[in-house]
Amino acid sequence: WKSLTPDQRRGIEMSTGREFGRRYGKAWDADAAGGRKIAQDRGNEIIKLSANEEKRWRAASKSAYNAWIDEMNKKGLNGQQMFKDLLEIMAKYEKS
Repeated sequence: WKSLTPDQRRGIEMSTGREFGRRYGKAWDADAAGGRKIAQDRGNEIIKLSANEEKRWRAASKSAYNAWIDEMNKKGLNGQQMFKDLLEIMAKYEKS
């Protein structure tokens, strides 16, 4: 890694992020389903936030999102675009 140029590092980071997400997202989803079942078997209630409550949580999290975007930008990546891509992917899978 240290022997790579900044452009090469950036290329690797940008090209592996989405592929990593696609490849491992399905596995994480499967693990999450198992975790949900364990929680429910133990008597825990799993709820879906209302649209208003989800909006409130997102607003409260905005500073964390912005900090991450700034961190990515400092690494020479397009943090805003990466975050936009993330939101689009989340929206796609929330529908399914």
